[in-house]
This record gives sequence, structure tokens and C-alpha cells, in this order.
Amino acid sequence: MTNTQDSERHIEELEWSNGLLQKALDQSIAECKQLQQVIDYRTKIENEAIDLISNCKFNEAIKLLKKI
Repeated sequence: MTNTQDSERHIEELEWSNGLLQKALDQSIAECKQLQQVIDYRTKIENEAIDLISNCKFNEAIKLLKKI
């Protein structure tokens, strides 16, 4: 192989590995977004339960917390 061919092959390998890295990063970002949605939902329920407990509505709070 010539230097030009080696360089072209190296560039192709880098592009391929960068593509794999980008896919992995995209997957990680998607997973983080999904986890954030779960955290947001749980936080909302927990805050509602705190409000119920503050108003001595313990049974309602327990029912709400059973959702999570």
C-alpha cells in the first residue's frame, strides 16, 4: 500500500469508529432523558404526598406513594 492508501484507510477506520462512538453517545443521552422523566414523575408524586401528609391526609398519601 502507498502512503495515500494507508491514509485513506486510516481515515475510513476513524470515521467508522467515530460513528460507533456517536451511536453509543446518542444511546446514553436517550437513556439519561428517560431516567430524568422517571425521576421527574417520582418527584412530583413525592411532593404531592408531602402536601397530603402536611394536611394529615395520611391514607391518601400512602395510596399515592404506592404508585411509585
